[in-house]
Amino acid sequence: MQRHNLSSLFLIFSLLFLFLFSLSLLIPATAAQTPSNNSSSSSSACKSTIYPKLCRSILSAVGSNSPSGNSPYNYGKFSVKQCLKRTRKMSELINRYLYRRRDSGDRYDTGAVEDCRQLLMLNVEFLESIAEELQSADDQSMSSELVGRIRSRLSAIVTNHQTCYDGLVEAKSGILLPRGNGTMAAAASLSAPVMFDMSRLYSVSLGLVTHALAKNLKHHHKRQKKKGESGNGLFPAAANLHRKPLAQFIKVRPAFNFY
Repeated sequence: MQRHNLSSLFLIFSLLFLFLFSLSLLIPATAAQTPSNNSSSSSSACKSTIYPKLCRSILSAVGSNSPSGNSPYNYGKFSVKQCLKRTRKMSELINRYLYRRRDSGDRYDTGAVEDCRQLLMLNVEFLESIAEELQSADDQSMSSELVGRIRSRLSAIVTNHQTCYDGLVEAKSGILLPRGNGTMAAAASLSAPVMFDMSRLYSVSLGLVTHALAKNLKHHHKRQKKKGESGNGLFPAAANLHRKPLAQFIKVRPAFNFY
C-alpha cells in the first residue's frame, strides 16, 4: 500500500514537472513572436522611405505593448513625435545662442539665426498640428483633403529646414561650428551632420505618414464603395501619394569649410 502511494506521488510530481517544463518553453517562444512581427512590419513600412535603415532604427523604439504598435499609422504618428521632439530641442538651442550673442554686434550672423529660429518655430507649429490631426483622424474624417494637407505641411517643414540651413551657411554662422570635442559638443551646435540627420528624420516621417494615410484612405474608399458611394475619385490620388519621388525633398549638402 505504501509502495502504491509512493508510485502515485512520483507520477503526480513527474506530470507536474513536465507541465512546468513545457510552460517554460512556451513562454519565451510567445514573447519572441511579437518583436519578430514588429520587425517584419517596420521593415515593410520603411520601404516607403528613402532611408529605410534609419527608419528601422527609429521604429525599433516603438513599444510592442501598444495595441497598434506595429501598424503603419502608429509608425507615422511615432515618427512625427520624434520630429517634434528634435525640432523643439533645435529651437531651444537657437534661443540660447541668440541670448549669448545679443551684444555681439554681428548683425549678419544673428539675423540669419533669427530667421532660422522663426522657421523652426513654424515647423514646431506644423508638427503639433499634424500630430493633432493624426491623433483625431478616423474613418469619417479621412479624406484626400486631409492627406493632402498633412503632406503639404510635412513638405513645408522640409523646405523650412533647408532654408534655415542655407541661411546659416551663407552667413557663416558660428552656430554651425561644433563646440569643443566629442559627440555631445557637436550636438550642441547646428553643424552639418546634425542638420543632415534632422533632414533625414523629416524625410522618413514624410514617407511613413504619407504611406500610412494613403493606405487608410484606400481602405476608406473601399468601405464607401461597398456602401454604394462613388468615392469621388479618392483612391487614385491616395494610391499615388507615396509613390512620388521623396528624393526631391531635402538632402543637406556636405559639410563646408567656412573660413
